Amino acid sequence: MLVEPMLSKVHFKKDNIKNLQQIGKQTIAKSIRIFGNGGLFGFTGYFSNASICKMRWFVMRKDTRVLIDFYDGEKIVISPNEPKEFMNIFKAKEPD
Repeated sequence: MLVEPMLSKVHFKKDNIKNLQQIGKQTIAKSIRIFGNGGLFGFTGYFSNASICKMRWFVMRKDTRVLIDFYDGEKIVISPNEPKEFMNIFKAKEPD
C-alpha cells in the first residue's frame, strides 16, 4: 500500500495489516498532537487519545477516515477518497 501525503510517500505491506475500520469523529475525539501538522494541508504526524492510544495520521479529509491496525501494534489513520472500496480491496482474501 502506498500513502502519498503532501511531501513524501509512505509504503506499507498488505500482509502486515491486522484490521481495517472506518472511524468517525467520536473515535478520534480529543486526540492530542504529539508531533506533526494539525490543520494546514491536513492532519499528519503522531497523535494520541484515550480510545486508540498512539497513532500516526495521514488525513487530508475529515469525512473518510480509516484506521489501519498492524500486527506489530502500529496504528495509522488515513483518509482515502472511497473508504468502503479501499477497505474491500484490503480485506479481500488471497486465493488458496
